[in-house]
This record gives sequence, C-alpha cells and structure tokens, in this order.
Amino acid sequence: VSAKPPSKIVEGDDAVIEEFPSLVSIRQQLGKPEYEHYCGGTLISNKHILTAAHCVLEFFPFSETDIDYEYTPSMIQVYIGTNSSVKDENAYTVAKIQRHELYAKQGSPLYAYDIAVIT
Repeated sequence: VSAKPPSKIVEGDDAVIEEFPSLVSIRQQLGKPEYEHYCGGTLISNKHILTAAHCVLEFFPFSETDIDYEYTPSMIQVYIGTNSSVKDENAYTVAKIQRHELYAKQGSPLYAYDIAVIT
C-alpha cells in the first residue's frame, strides 16, 4: 500500500519554474505579514499580466448586488517567474487593474468576458 496517491498525469514530466518565466502568481495579504497565492496569470509584456476577471473581482451572481468585492491595486502583489513564498526581486506591486467592462454585468452569461489585465 502506497502512502502517496497515484499521479493524475500520465506520461508527463515534472516542470521546474525556471522553464516558465512568464508564469505569474497573484497574491493577496490575508491578515498575515506574507502574501498568499490565490490566482495565476501570464506575463504578456514587460508591464502587463493577463488573468481572469474573477481573479480581480469576486462576483456572486445570485446575490443582491452585481459586484460584491473588487480588488484594488494595493491589495495584491504579483510574483513573476517564481514559486517562492519569500518576497524577493520577482515580487512587484500593482499599479492598475483593468477588467473587461462586460464581465459580471446583469444579463451577461455567467463568466462571459472573464478577462483582465494587471499593470
């Protein structure tokens, strides 16, 4: 009997973070000194990160309001090309969050336009 569950990936290889320098960890501070990963993104230029709108706006479609909780730039940090939890030279503050204007609008299909850019 093995204590380790079998992998769900067949014929795959373990990846090392250095192979994916455009990988972005989006992190928030949850009442602790360190930031914790909660969403991912992809670096698409030297200043822009492509992510999902639901990563920057928590939308609860069955609640009484259209928008329940929108993240501001000061609430998150982005870590580029690293899986380290220690703040280092790969950690950046956020200047701007821009999501698709039709995301989470009344009448839009659930999760339609689920795209955002972080600068």
